Amino acid sequence: MKNIDLQQLINEISDNNITEIETSETHDIAIIGITVKLPYAEDLNQFWENLKTGKDCITELPTDRKSEADKYLNHILKKVSAIKYKKGSYIDGIDEFDYGYFNISPREASLMDPNQRMFLEIALSAVEDAGYGGEKLKGSKTGVY
Repeated sequence: MKNIDLQQLINEISDNNITEIETSETHDIAIIGITVKLPYAEDLNQFWENLKTGKDCITELPTDRKSEADKYLNHILKKVSAIKYKKGSYIDGIDEFDYGYFNISPREASLMDPNQRMFLEIALSAVEDAGYGGEKLKGSKTGVY
């Protein structure tokens, strides 16, 4: 096994990084923002309050979502009465998506995975939390990957 001089390794890494930073011609930025969207927590403050108070966020399936699921399952299975739903942590408003804001057609939005739609909304919220909301990034070469 080869012995490694830790201090020498740290110096090499530091020297390389300093050189790279000094010679870098790019204008990359890092977004420093945070947001959450969880059951009973639409923002970080609500989430923190739920943690402090020990709030139980496990509930029955909301009635409106159960109704929608029943319609779909009735169409597929024809025996909805036999379906039993489990308790879970359900996020409100998963069917609410402002596709126009994201320049997405209604058809494309309806075909998107709900997780993709929610990711777009949450990423936007994190960018806004970092102080880049509104028109600040309009026209810039900014993307979410």
